[in-house]
Order: sequence, then C-alpha cells, then structure tokens
Amino acid sequence: MFTSYNSPPKRIPSTPEWVAFSLDPEYAKLPAADRARATIPWIWNGEFAENNPAVVERFIAISSEYPTPSHALVSQYNVIMSHDTYDRLPDIKAPILVIAGSGDRIIPCENSNILADRIPNAGLAIIENAGHNFLTDSKEKASKIILDFLRRHSKAGAKN
Repeated sequence: MFTSYNSPPKRIPSTPEWVAFSLDPEYAKLPAADRARATIPWIWNGEFAENNPAVVERFIAISSEYPTPSHALVSQYNVIMSHDTYDRLPDIKAPILVIAGSGDRIIPCENSNILADRIPNAGLAIIENAGHNFLTDSKEKASKIILDFLRRHSKAGAKN
C-alpha cells in the first residue's frame, strides 16, 4: 500500500501540556475545588475568567459538587485518541456548523478546519480569542453564529 507523506492529518492532537496537566496523578489527588480552579485557564480565555468571577465561582461550585473522577479523564483521553470517523465524514448529509474558539488550549481549532473540509457543505466559524468553552466566554458571538446558522437551515427560516 502506498502512503503519501503529503496527506493531510486526520486530527491535530491536544498539546502535550494539556495531556500532561489533565493526566497528572498529582492533579487527580487535589480536592475537587482546587482541580476546578486549576482547569480555569484551560477552558476560558484569561479576560473572561478575570471579568466574570460569578461564572467562575459557579463553575467551581458545580465541579466540587459533581467532580469528574480521574479515571473518567483517562477514559476520555483514550477514546479521543482511538476514535476515528474521518473516512465517514463525507457521508454526512445534514447541514453542519463546525464552531470553535481560536484560543482553545485543549482541542486545537485546526481540528475544526479538518472537519469542515471533510464534511460536504459544512459551515465553519472560528471565534477569535475564544477558549475551549466558547459558549460562555464568547456567548454573544457564539449565539449569533449558531442562531444565524439555524435560521438559514430551518424550514421556517427558508420561507422568510
């Protein structure tokens, strides 16, 4: 079988820094609230975290009440590394919006480009300076993008 050295990647892996952080046995030993605090720079852009202390505190409270067990993080990582539907993406026929934050430190936004390139007629939106949790740190931009997409692809929107 011939393999091209110029073939595009199927995915861009998470940064080694994120993998090391999220799978660190010392991180797993921290109390849930401390784990949540340590995660904040990974999920939101710094400006959002600084300017929205109530949201951050709510995240910490919910994460403390419903902590993610460390074995779940390991399982999630293993699934991410082994899951591969790349060859099936061109079979998607439904309207698709691929959306990501340019500042996502967990899942590089280049993955969104790969998805949008593989899925026929997919829409692509990269929100500048948004983090992994772009639905909160850039909620106005994300909401507008999502609502515009839904209007364009809904039966009611098609009539208007």
